[in-house]
Amino acid sequence: CDWSSDVCSSDLDSGPPDISRLDADPGVVDEGDWVEFIAQASDPDGRRFEYRWDFGDGDVAKDTGSIDTVTMTHRYRDDGPYQGSLRVDAEDGETTERRFTVVVNNVAPEIRHLSRSGAGIVNSPITFRAGVVDPGPDDELSYRWDFGDETTADGPTPTHSFEKDGVYRVTLVVDDGDGGAASETMVVVVGEGFEFSVAGDVGGEQRGRSEEHTSELQSH
Repeated sequence: CDWSSDVCSSDLDSGPPDISRLDADPGVVDEGDWVEFIAQASDPDGRRFEYRWDFGDGDVAKDTGSIDTVTMTHRYRDDGPYQGSLRVDAEDGETTERRFTVVVNNVAPEIRHLSRSGAGIVNSPITFRAGVVDPGPDDELSYRWDFGDETTADGPTPTHSFEKDGVYRVTLVVDDGDGGAASETMVVVVGEGFEFSVAGDVGGEQRGRSEEHTSELQSH
């Protein structure tokens, strides 16, 4: 103690915690991938801390520890740069905050398969459907069908009738609204008064890459 001032060192304010380490591994990821955050706060008095994570996408988490390394994992559901923060609160109310940045790349959807139900007969309705996966669960997918007869339709499960017999290449384009798209084509053979087989042509093209926000599509 300093007897002249009647103040002991144990009475002095320890000050805020020191965040000596804050890492995001990796700092650049594809949407749907996990990021591991590693943090360490030090304190000469060994106070317990509460770690409050704000990941910058509306999600938050917290953990409790002392002067040791803590880890936290988080999955970003959409692409974009995210500004997050870690706040460390000591049990006596002292607090420290540091910020971090994570960049999340967009990944294109993937069309796993195309199918249809209904007879391949002129003027007979055929319902088309697709199995689509997208690693960004928050992506809003749009579906554009081209039936090869100068008509188109939007939506995951359109119904269409062909007015003439012939061989039609039906193409679906799925767009995630963030610059990623995929397309696939199937061949439909339509006849007069009797059913032909329908052959799948998995020759579509895909831009970008593709986890599983599956659009499980059912017929109307």
